[in-house]
Amino acid sequence: MIEITFRPPNAILFVAIGVVVVGLISVFLKRGKLARKLTVLVIVIAVAGGIVLVLYRSTTLTVGGEGLQMNGLSGIDLSWDDVEHAYLETNLGFSEYRPTVRTRGIAIGEYRSGQFLLSNGDSARVLMERSDQAVVIVTEELTYLFAPSEIEVLAEAINEFRQLP
Repeated sequence: MIEITFRPPNAILFVAIGVVVVGLISVFLKRGKLARKLTVLVIVIAVAGGIVLVLYRSTTLTVGGEGLQMNGLSGIDLSWDDVEHAYLETNLGFSEYRPTVRTRGIAIGEYRSGQFLLSNGDSARVLMERSDQAVVIVTEELTYLFAPSEIEVLAEAINEFRQLP
């Protein structure tokens, strides 16, 4: 069993810190009662905390004898029996599996996490730290793209249980 961790970009943390700083500045510059200022401050901190809790969370992909499991908000538990095709796409930028439109999730730089439309029009669950190569897993219901920075480790782990062409 192999575990690969996808870490979100630090830009998410910087956005949350920026929200708190802007909130603090506005609270101190705003005229009014202390109770109102504290209410605004609590709301700002809650929003920043929500950003961090939801978006700045590492996701672990586990490859084992039973299949693929991914933790997180929209985790997966995919059996090898459900996999129709699995392969390493080495030229993702010109592939029919290139993520084009984010329908739900986050995309910052090369980091992608969530639901995306692919260049072939299909919907896919995407988790990427790079955009040049990806392991493509096709099931009857959905396509999955996984592109960790250590993609060779993921490809070798999948090869142990399901041969990649």
